[in-house]
Amino acid sequence: MATMLLKELGERKILKCEHMTLFSKQFVNFYSLVLQNVDLTPSSVKFLRDFTLYNITVMNVSGITLNDFTNSLSDETFNNLHTLKLKNIFIDKKTKSSAITALGRLQKLIHLDISYTNLNSDDLCQLVKSLHQVQYLDISKTKVTDISCLLESWSNLRGLILHNLKINRRRFVKQILLTILELKELRVLDVSFLHSEVYARFQFVKQFIGPDSLPHLQYLEMGNNPFELKISEIR
Repeated sequence: MATMLLKELGERKILKCEHMTLFSKQFVNFYSLVLQNVDLTPSSVKFLRDFTLYNITVMNVSGITLNDFTNSLSDETFNNLHTLKLKNIFIDKKTKSSAITALGRLQKLIHLDISYTNLNSDDLCQLVKSLHQVQYLDISKTKVTDISCLLESWSNLRGLILHNLKINRRRFVKQILLTILELKELRVLDVSFLHSEVYARFQFVKQFIGPDSLPHLQYLEMGNNPFELKISEIR
């Protein structure tokens, strides 16, 4: 009931920072949490320390940084969390290193959405080195330009969302597409609006549409056609 109430208040955009005191361990117990569309303070999210959370969604919140958020989690949550969605959370440069290090403690994490943030390629590589069970990754509209590190530990990814990365160099686009071709377990792939420039078609695109490429793929979103595929080839 508390989980649904918190989610409903956020969806209606009527959730306030002062409401957080109503969700203390004295009144509720959380296993899953959705915080969205609310202006918070670092102290207002400290109540999260009282719970063991398995599923967390934080979207479009203001007033806290990623570091504030990770500092509010209990050791039990770090040991058990399997789904984390942090869409549009502020990552402060001064505390980014400690925040990324903290995310690396989530050893049971399977689903990670850190889209619409200033996460960069180095940050991603640090997470890849620390986390070994991630199967779904959403880094849409981040600062990431190189995903080749995914092949080190996350080669079994089943879902990869790269929407609106706006890669502005041909060599980066090439490396991303070559990396994708190596992720043979992908079921879901979104490369829509991957770049904003017009590039000549890469020769290896033929591999992408070949019968042995991405054999398990079930869903593909490729708005703006970053592969420069022809209609006849898609058919």
